[in-house]
Amino acid sequence: MDIRHSFASNGFSPAEWIKENHTRITHVHLKDCKANQGQGMPLGQGDTPLKEILLMTRRETHDLKTTIELEYRIPEGSNALAEISKCEEYCMQMLEG
Repeated sequence: MDIRHSFASNGFSPAEWIKENHTRITHVHLKDCKANQGQGMPLGQGDTPLKEILLMTRRETHDLKTTIELEYRIPEGSNALAEISKCEEYCMQMLEG
């Protein structure tokens, strides 16, 4: 399940769809974007309801895996590994509180 494409195409949180269909999903691609067909953004800088989805997958679909998919322009002076690390840190912060 690619939450960025789902959210960007209709502007609605895919959380309810994931909840209803989690037995048919092997994993959720975590990405962020601006609403209304917006461009990819670092996690936490877009409009995708990431916290809602992360908390829901932890709380209600224990066997559902989430993966960070790097799909935004890497800032000058950074690299893919550094950006994935930032995304992972963001996800951990959302899960902690």
